[in-house]
Amino acid sequence: MKQLRKKQLNINGVIFNVYSKEIGQIETYFKDFIVECNDIPLVTYEIYYENDKKLFEEILSKFNFNNSKKLNTFKNQNHYQNENKFLIENQDYLCIKNDEYHYKIFGNGTKDNTKGLSWIIRELLIRELESRNYYYMHGTGIVIENKGLLILGNSGSGKTTLATKLIEQKEGFMLSNDRVFINSNQMFYYPLSINYPEKLIEESNELREYYIKHDRNRKVPLTAINLMYPNIKNITKHQIDLLIFPKIIENGYEITKLSENDVLERLEKVNFTPIDTENERKEWLKYRSINIEELEQRKKETHKKLVQKIPAIEVAFDVKNKMGKVLTKIL
Repeated sequence: MKQLRKKQLNINGVIFNVYSKEIGQIETYFKDFIVECNDIPLVTYEIYYENDKKLFEEILSKFNFNNSKKLNTFKNQNHYQNENKFLIENQDYLCIKNDEYHYKIFGNGTKDNTKGLSWIIRELLIRELESRNYYYMHGTGIVIENKGLLILGNSGSGKTTLATKLIEQKEGFMLSNDRVFINSNQMFYYPLSINYPEKLIEESNELREYYIKHDRNRKVPLTAINLMYPNIKNITKHQIDLLIFPKIIENGYEITKLSENDVLERLEKVNFTPIDTENERKEWLKYRSINIEELEQRKKETHKKLVQKIPAIEVAFDVKNKMGKVLTKIL
C-alpha cells in the first residue's frame, strides 16, 4: 500500500499541507497555477486527499441525503451538507470537515480527479484572506516597467484581451487573471487558469502557436505564460500603481481619466467580496471571522483609499490594435 506523501502550498501566506497517495498527480496539477510565494505564513490548513472509487462509495453510502441541506453556493452545481460532511458536484467529491483547519477529501476514482481539491483550497483561501482585510476582485493584474496595472471589469469587458496585448509589448510580469486579491494598495495573485477569448487567439501569433501544441478546450495554466511570452514571468504580489477599466470599441483607442465617484461605483461592481456574483460563489465550507456589516464597512474604506491614492482610467480599444501607443500613453 502506498504511504501518504506531503505537498506544501504557500498561497499568499496561507499554507496548505496536502497529504495523499497521489501526490505526484497533485503536484502536476497544482504547478499549473501555483506561483512560488515566500510570504510569512498566516495560518496552516491540513488536507487529506484520496481518490479511490471503493472508498468513495463506502463513505457515500453513509451520507444521509434525507437530513442533508442543499447549498446554493455555485452556479449550475449541486452541493449538499450533512453535519460535517459535504457532497460536491453531483456525487463526484466528498469532503469531511474535522474542524476549521483539518479536512478530508474523497474523489470517486476518476482519473486526474483533482478539481474538488482545488475548489476546496480556493474556498478556504478566499474566506481566510477576506477575514484579514483582503478583497476578492474581478480583475487581472500585470506589471510593466515596475508599474502595477490592475485591470478591472465585468465579463466580456476585455480584461484578458487588454492585459495580453499590453504584455506583448514589453518585458514584465503576470500576477493574476480574472480574479485577484487586493488590500489598500497592493494586489495579490489568485490561483486560476487563463481562459483566452477566441478572437484574441486568432489575433495573436503566440497564442495560436501555443494552442497548436495543446488542447484548445483546456484553459491555460497561469504559469504557462512564459511559454508563450518569454519576456513575461510570474509574480505573486505588487503595489497597485494604476486602475484600468477596459472597454472594447470598433476602431482606434481612447484613454479617459475617471472621477473618484465613477471609480467608486465601478469598484463596487467588481468587488466579489462578500459574493462572487458571476459564479454565485458564497460561503459554504468555511465562514469568515468577520460579520457582513463590518466587512462592508471595511470594503468601502478600502475603496476610498484606493481612489485617493491611485489614479484610474478607462481604456477603450480595438482588439486589432497592437497597443504600442496605448501602452506608452498609459505608462
